Amino acid sequence: MDPRDTLRQAWRTADPAQGVRGVYRDGLIAFFRFMDAHATAWRATVEDHALATTPGAMNSLRAAQTQIVVDGLRTQPQLASVPDFVLEGFAEGVIGACERIAAWRITRPECTAEVATELVMALTWTGLERVAGSTLHTAGSEAKPPLRTAG
Repeated sequence: MDPRDTLRQAWRTADPAQGVRGVYRDGLIAFFRFMDAHATAWRATVEDHALATTPGAMNSLRAAQTQIVVDGLRTQPQLASVPDFVLEGFAEGVIGACERIAAWRITRPECTAEVATELVMALTWTGLERVAGSTLHTAGSEAKPPLRTAG
C-alpha cells in the first residue's frame, strides 16, 4: 500500500458526524501512521536524500496527495463554495508541513503519530477555518472573513 491509498481510505472511512475537524484529523493521522509503518523506507528516503534524486516521482506523489486532500475536503458541505485553487494551495501547504514533521520525527521517537497530528492541526486548522469562512468556527473562536479571490 502507498500513502495515496492510505489517504483515500482515511477520507472514505471518516465518520462525517465528527465534522470537518475530525475528518481532517483522520486524514493527518493516517499519513503519520503510514509513515510509522514504513519508517525504515522513510528514514532511508530522508537520510539518503532520495527526495532530491527522484524529483519526478516525488512530485507525482505530492500532486496525487494534493488531489486526494482536495477531493476529501470537497466532500465537506462547508467547503463547497471554496474555489479549487484555494483548496489546492491549502493542500500543498498541509502536505509540506506533514513531510517536514515526518522527517523531523525521525530523531524524535517521543513524537507519536498522535502528537505529530496535533502539531499539524495546530499549524493548519485556523487556516482551513479561514478558507471556509465562519462555517467551521467552533465556540469561542474569532470569526474571520473567508479567503476568496481578490476583486
